[in-house]
Formats: sequence, C-alpha cells, structure tokens
Amino acid sequence: MFKFGLALGGGAAKGFAHLGVLKVLEDNGLIPDLIVGTSMGAVVGAIYAWKVNAGETKEHFKRFLESEYYDRKTYQKFKEVDQKEPEGIWVALKHLITKGVIYGKTLTTQSVLSQEDYEEDLEILVPITDFRQLKIPFGCIATDLIRGEEVLITSGNLRKAVMASAAIPGVYSPVITGNMFLVDGGATNKLPVNPAFQLGADMVLGVSVSRHLEPSADLHSAMDIILRSNTVSTYRLDMLQALNADFLLYPEVEDLHWADFSQMETAMERGVRVAAENIEKIHRLIWKKRVKKRLWPVRKRRLYHPARVISIA
Repeated sequence: MFKFGLALGGGAAKGFAHLGVLKVLEDNGLIPDLIVGTSMGAVVGAIYAWKVNAGETKEHFKRFLESEYYDRKTYQKFKEVDQKEPEGIWVALKHLITKGVIYGKTLTTQSVLSQEDYEEDLEILVPITDFRQLKIPFGCIATDLIRGEEVLITSGNLRKAVMASAAIPGVYSPVITGNMFLVDGGATNKLPVNPAFQLGADMVLGVSVSRHLEPSADLHSAMDIILRSNTVSTYRLDMLQALNADFLLYPEVEDLHWADFSQMETAMERGVRVAAENIEKIHRLIWKKRVKKRLWPVRKRRLYHPARVISIA
C-alpha cells in the first residue's frame, strides 16, 4: 500500500500556514496517510489527525484564541521587544532577560510560563489524551536533553507528547518522563521529513514556515554571538534535513511575527496560496511514486540517522 506522508515544521504562530496547506490537500482528495510534526507543526498535525477536516481544525484553534485561556499579554511582550523579528524567540528572550522583565524567573524556574498554565492551555488545545483516538497515524518530534537526541513519539499520552514537542526551552516547562527531559523538537529536527519516512511513508511532502535566515548586525556582546551561532547552526541543520523531502512547500510568512497568533487567517491564506500553486505538481509526483512502488515494491529510502521511537505515559 502506498503511503503519502506529511511533515509539518515548527514556527510558532507562522505554523497556522499548515492549516491552509491541509485545506488545499483535502479539497483535492489528498488526505495524508500519516503526519509527523514538530512544535507548532505537532499541535496542528495532532488536531488535524483527530478531526481530519481543515475547517473544523481551524475553528478549534479560533475558539481557543478567542477564549479566556489564551494569554495575550505574554505573547505581546515578546512582540514588543522583537518588533523586527531579527532572529525570533531566542533574541526576544535575550531582550526580556537583559531588560529585567523575566530575569528572576530565568534564574529560579525552568520556564517563563508556569507549568500549570502550560498544562491548562494544552488541556484546552488537545482535548483527547490517547494516540489511539486519532484517525490518521501521527508522530511528533521532541528533544531529549539528557541523551542529546531526537525522539519520535508515536503512542501513549497524546497531550503530553504535543506538550513536549512544543516546549520551547525557557518559555514552556519541559516534560519530564522516566529518565528523559523533553523539550521542543525544533532543537534537533524542525522539519521532520526523515521521521515520516521512518514511519513508513513512500513519499513525503514537507511544509516549512522558517525558510530564511535573517541577517544580523547586532553582534556587540557575547550573548549576541552565542545566540547568533545557535541560530545559524539550527538553520543549517534545517536545510540539510529538508533535502530528503520529495516536495517542499514554503508559505510566504516571513513578514508575519512568530508571536502574533491573531494573524491565523493571514497565515492560513499564505498556506492555501502556496499549496494551490503547486497542487498539480504534487498530484503528478504522487502518481509517479505510486507507479514506482508497483514496479519496485521492496525499494526503501536510506535514513541517515533514524530517531529513537518512544511512547510517553
């Protein structure tokens, strides 16, 4: 059986572009056979794998953003200190720390936002708790800080898995389970193409909302240089991991702020646009891959470094 896999990358609020891509695929009869997501890609992917309806998935997020649970003030702080978005959340964190806004928290707690608030948000965002409740096979990427490796979560507690995948270090609380200390999957695999192949996909469509590395002239301190080095390393890793995708979509969301979740409609429209422009190419590629599998059914793609597959209780 031919399997069409979808890899959804991280990117905070920009990740709402994934909704637009899913809508176009759905409208053209291309429901993914499996989905793997990182960070925001994991959040969107999990809800879609549950509902299998882009419109209902969008309404689910819209209800959350309009509810009393959504913390607009915290994200507004990030946006205020990072108006031009030179390098995203890490630079925003630096500005908040150096201005003293969250200095005490970074020294005495594991995250800017409390674990209770994070768990409460995810309880609303991900109302189901078991991977077995999903209609589409799904996996999400997290990073184990203890062993320094990428993990692929495919079973167990869905909500906790998504929490781990989206736990931006320093912002959200890590998920501690067994001997693992799990944080945002973007640290090891921001666009999980290889994990989708690892789960059995014959073709993988990757959707990245973090295509460009913005130039930086702010290199006046050791902190600036450390953060920039980390950003460059992550960007280069993302580029290498994306190369394995059979087809890549890059929604044009560079002008949208990563912390502005109020731009869901705009981000979704960008996803619709890029998917609609490429849908015929995607259809043709899927057809070719199906034919190739019929001719060479045992042919497999070599994975350079498979992720460790885990279940989370």
